[in-house]
Amino acid sequence: MIQFIRKNLDAFYRGPLWTLPPVFLHTLQGDTTVKPEKRKKKFFKTLCFWTSAWIQRSMSMPLKTLFLLLIISIYAMLYMPRGLIASAVNFLIGLFLIDFAGGFLFRPKLEIIRSIPERIRSGASFSIHYHIVNKRRFSALSITMDPVVRQALYFLKSETPQQVFNLPGKQEMELENTFHAIQRGIYTVPQCLAVSSFPFNLWQFSCTQGTQARLIVHPVYFELENIRTNFGTKIQKHSLFSAGKTGDSSDFFGCRDFHYGDPLNKISWKATAKYQKVIVKEFQAEHVSRAAVILDNRRRLDFKHTSSLITFIRTLFRRINADIHASDPVFEAVVSLGASITHTLERQDFRINLFAAGSEIHRFPAGRGQTDELEILDLLASVKQSRENIFDILESELMQDLSSIGCVFLILLKADNDARLFQQTLAQEGAAVQTILIADEIPEKVPDWIQLTVTPEMVFSGNVRMP
Repeated sequence: MIQFIRKNLDAFYRGPLWTLPPVFLHTLQGDTTVKPEKRKKKFFKTLCFWTSAWIQRSMSMPLKTLFLLLIISIYAMLYMPRGLIASAVNFLIGLFLIDFAGGFLFRPKLEIIRSIPERIRSGASFSIHYHIVNKRRFSALSITMDPVVRQALYFLKSETPQQVFNLPGKQEMELENTFHAIQRGIYTVPQCLAVSSFPFNLWQFSCTQGTQARLIVHPVYFELENIRTNFGTKIQKHSLFSAGKTGDSSDFFGCRDFHYGDPLNKISWKATAKYQKVIVKEFQAEHVSRAAVILDNRRRLDFKHTSSLITFIRTLFRRINADIHASDPVFEAVVSLGASITHTLERQDFRINLFAAGSEIHRFPAGRGQTDELEILDLLASVKQSRENIFDILESELMQDLSSIGCVFLILLKADNDARLFQQTLAQEGAAVQTILIADEIPEKVPDWIQLTVTPEMVFSGNVRMP
């Protein structure tokens, strides 16, 4: 009994799966580790969310309007003659009851298989396919598929009109809806929902199928031209021979820190004991041309730099807009250029050994064929802006990696003193740094330590020529 109550209580706090949870439920949805004290504080808000979700699911907009009119009419009957008003009240009540009875009799019972891609690119169109089977002998009338996906998901734009269809009893059909992804991110697509508004489009009877789906929208990226590094191909030409797989060569190159995925038989136990950290041997055939991509994710919208009331208000609205749905276009260009560099290096057989977005540092296993471009693009899909100074954190974390990195692509939002000092530190450690600044407009004077300055329009159109 206790297990049954606990299971249903967890489902209650997760919220309905056919719609999107509000912000205050994000910390509770799908998290069973939340303390009971915190759950109790959220009980009333969660109950309100369930009530709102069921109202949205079962009542159409005309019904809500007529229901409000019914309440006003009943209130007016207390102070006005009841003749005409009483007739209107009786008509509305009769209409509600007839629509409810007809909708309940022909309520849908469908088996739905929804196919949705796991990954798409921002700006691209994609299709959601439905295989629908009517399990009842009665026809399913006035059916609409996934209205929440069309109306509530701000990152998708429907390219096909709303389809209302009828499905005879014990029959099946195929349906396809086309959408356009307008913003990168990692999103949750609600449970598949089929809604019937028969007969008068007042009460809505529906059925759900399946579970929620995850949709990863990658940033816009292109293959860049003339991208150069200061090192050769991914497998060094001067190696004595070409090994068939990682570790086949005996041409010793040096030692480095252990990365997740390295073979255990390459661990140098003497060096590990000496330095008190895991060290692995690296052979010449394993010595690959490694690059690092570092993105600046500091916020550009800073109130302390506003000089007038109009500028302050404009900055305030831009920040609110960035915090809700739309992000800073310059920051989106930083992410897009990082994706383009990653995509181009992988196509040219180079290796991304380290990727940093702000203070989040991701290291990838050494060796050939182990870098997954999709993994980096997935990381870029979820990158957000930060208010902290990232360069102090990066400088202390990256020093141990610079010895094995040949080239660093540093993509900046602001060419300030913090960025300049960080770029100089990387160069002093021996890394070849290519510094790229993305700005709303190309300034007349560009600092000499910036190799390339581009605008968001140039990035999103693929019109970037690397130095």
